[in-house]
Amino acid sequence: MAQMKDSISALSSQADSLAGDSALSDTIRHDTQYVLVIEPAKRETMPLRKAAGENDGKSWILGGLLILFVIIAIRFRNNSKYLATLLKSAIEVRERGNVFDDTVKESSFMAVLNVLWCLCAGILLYIGVGGRPGSAGAPAGMGFGVLLAMAYELFMIFSYWMVGNVFSDRLHARMWLRGFLAATGLTTLILFPTALIALCYPTFAFTAFQIGLGAFILGKTVFIWKGFRIFFTQIGAWVLFLYYLCSLEIVPLILLYLAAMRICI
Repeated sequence: MAQMKDSISALSSQADSLAGDSALSDTIRHDTQYVLVIEPAKRETMPLRKAAGENDGKSWILGGLLILFVIIAIRFRNNSKYLATLLKSAIEVRERGNVFDDTVKESSFMAVLNVLWCLCAGILLYIGVGGRPGSAGAPAGMGFGVLLAMAYELFMIFSYWMVGNVFSDRLHARMWLRGFLAATGLTTLILFPTALIALCYPTFAFTAFQIGLGAFILGKTVFIWKGFRIFFTQIGAWVLFLYYLCSLEIVPLILLYLAAMRICI
């Protein structure tokens, strides 16, 4: 019993000491301060080498477009009548024009316009077959599209020159070929801004392609009408005209589309 009383007294003394300590701690003022710290979220950095590699091809294509545009703008500043001359070459069918109608400067201006047309048409061709300007393989696909557009242009020049000389004379063949180059050069005025939109704003790339396709069809229609007025002067020439449309206007476009589907994508 004595031991039990001693243990009870010891427990009571410990309880009294704990109560005293708690009372003492309650009388002490806490000096702890809570601070809210906001840290910025960590950004995932993309590898610079990979991003630069994806944009190098586009920068070269865009640089080529701008260089050709600057050359054309400088040439056009020297003589603002170049466009009027191109429009006459695309529409008129006069056999004997003025001696000064066809000059070296105007021919070189038209040649630069056609080179710019090849670049713009190649970009839009890549988009037309389903290419995406924002993808990693877009620069290579556009480059192949430009090569195909150049091959198409050279093939059509050779075909028009050969067919014109075979079925007519050198004068009418020259008028026909110049009408093709003039109509193609004029469509460049629409294809150039649409190609820039497709490169800089990939969201509107297909809309730009549709606008460029409409300009191409319009230029082709003007050229075909001029060829009809030059060569087909008889009623019985309709059959030959249909052969011409199928062989020189429709088939090359189909082959161009199939080649772009196989190479560019």
